[in-house]
Amino acid sequence: MEQLSLFEDPSEENDHKEEKPKQTEKVPRSSAKFLHVDEDIMMLLKDGKTVVEVCKWLIENRGFDASTYSQGTYKIYPALMQHLKFLEKEKYIRLVEVDRGNGVFEPYKDEISRLADAKYEVI
Repeated sequence: MEQLSLFEDPSEENDHKEEKPKQTEKVPRSSAKFLHVDEDIMMLLKDGKTVVEVCKWLIENRGFDASTYSQGTYKIYPALMQHLKFLEKEKYIRLVEVDRGNGVFEPYKDEISRLADAKYEVI
């Protein structure tokens, strides 16, 4: 029989159990829904997948919403891009190539604002 202390909180779990990482204050709200799949995202980017391909993978393998806008862009694409911008700011990845909508990837330059797809490199 386990003996309880008057000074311990009985609702606390045993010390030997692994704690889940806590969401830090610096993580933007838009990134919160992607935190549990960060390892998957990083693996896919290491494999050279584009952002659109990452969207498709998340939809098919992790149950993300498959709905699209009228032009065919996945609705999770803007939120995923925001999360990738956060990861880039934190120096985990770097934007290297972009597709402006013509199906051709070109080296990223700061002046490009609208992207149809993008490729990131894991640092």
